[in-house]
Amino acid sequence: MWFCPQVVWEIRGADFTVSPVHHAAIGLVHPSRGISIRFPRFISCVSDRSPEECSTAADIGEMFHSQTRKMDITTGD
Repeated sequence: MWFCPQVVWEIRGADFTVSPVHHAAIGLVHPSRGISIRFPRFISCVSDRSPEECSTAADIGEMFHSQTRKMDITTGD
């Protein structure tokens, strides 16, 4: 189901990981896998940002590459 974005959430997690299930930023760090957040936690609603100001797929890919825990993304399909 698709819906119109209206609320911005702040979410924290342990780190970003390559996922065969989730499609966020697919193709940016692996040709056929997306990126997911390990142990995501809802922190709060963010009232000073609009949905248009949220992190993009490119932002997520950049955060994945800049995290201190590096992952080997060459194994598997």
